[in-house]
Amino acid sequence: MTQPRQSRAFGYFLRVVGIVSGFAIFVAAQEFYPNSDNAGRAALLLGALLAFWFWGWGSRHLQPLAQEVMANDPRPPILYLRSFTNEAAVFDEERGFADMFAPTGPLVAIGQPGERLPPLGAARLYLEDDNWHECVLDLLGQARLVLIYGGDTPGLGWELRQVRDRLHPSRLTIMVPNDPEAWERFRALAQENADLNLPPMPTGRLARYASPGVVGFLFFDNQWNPYFKPLPKKTTRAVGAGLAASDTAAQSAVALSEIYGDLGVNVERPRRSVTLIYFKILRFYLFLILIVAAVVGLFGYVYWANGMLGFDNQEGPFWIVEPDWWPF
Repeated sequence: MTQPRQSRAFGYFLRVVGIVSGFAIFVAAQEFYPNSDNAGRAALLLGALLAFWFWGWGSRHLQPLAQEVMANDPRPPILYLRSFTNEAAVFDEERGFADMFAPTGPLVAIGQPGERLPPLGAARLYLEDDNWHECVLDLLGQARLVLIYGGDTPGLGWELRQVRDRLHPSRLTIMVPNDPEAWERFRALAQENADLNLPPMPTGRLARYASPGVVGFLFFDNQWNPYFKPLPKKTTRAVGAGLAASDTAAQSAVALSEIYGDLGVNVERPRRSVTLIYFKILRFYLFLILIVAAVVGLFGYVYWANGMLGFDNQEGPFWIVEPDWWPF
C-alpha cells in the first residue's frame, strides 16, 4: 500500500505560511482601509481562518505514523477500530482520545487506503491489502485496550470475532453511534460474527447528552454482558486545545475515564479549560444582551405602531404620548 506523502519540512513551512499570511491580511486591511472598523474585523477573521487552515494542513504532514510511534514508545498501544465510512462522524472525539490516552499508551488505528495525508488523532498504520489480517492480529496481541466505533463493514465484523476470541472482555469498549439504523446494523454484525448480544440504542434520559456522533459507550463484564455508560452533560472540561464550544470530545473522554477508572486503568481525565470557561461566560452574556435587545425592540415597535413613540434622526426616539410608567 502506498504510504501517505508526508514532508516534515513542508509541514513546518505550511504552519509558518499560515501565521504570516494571516497577519499580512490583517495589516493590509489596516493599511488600505484605515477608517473602516468592519474591514479590520473581516480581515482579522479571514486571517485567523487562513492561519488555522494552513496550520491544520501542516499538522497532517507532521502527524506521526504508527510504526514510528510504536518504535519510540514501548508501552502497549490502545487500538482504535472502526469502519472507514464512519470515522468522520467522530473526528473530534478521536483527537480527544489521542490526548486522553497519551499518559497510558499511544492510540493506534489502521489507515484508510488511498489517504494522501493521515488525519489528526490516532497514529495510522498503513497496510497492504493481502496482509492486513495478520497485522490486526499482531496489534490485538499487543493492545492494552481496544476501542471500537460501531459500523457495518465485513472487515469490522471479522475484527469483532478476533476481539471476542482473543481478549478479556474488560479490554473492549464500544462507542454507540448516534444513528439508530447504523446501530441496528452493527448489532446484527456483532451477533452474527462475534456472538455478542448488544442492547438496542439507548434513548430518553440515557441519551440526554448525546453528541452528534456518539450516544455513549458499552463495556463488558467477565461473561461478556454489556453495560451502557451514557455521555455526561457538557462541561468546562476539555481535551486538546479545548476551544470546541460543543465540547463533544471532552464528554466522551470523561465517560471513558470513568469506565477505565473502574477497571483500574489510569487514564487522564479531561482538565478544566480556563479558555472554555471564559468562552461560555461570554456566550451567556451575549445571549442575555440579545434577549434584552429583542424585548426592548419589541416594546418599542408596539408603542411606535400605536402612535405613542416617534423617532428623530438627530435625537433618536422620543415619546409622542408618554406612558404612565415612564419615570423620567
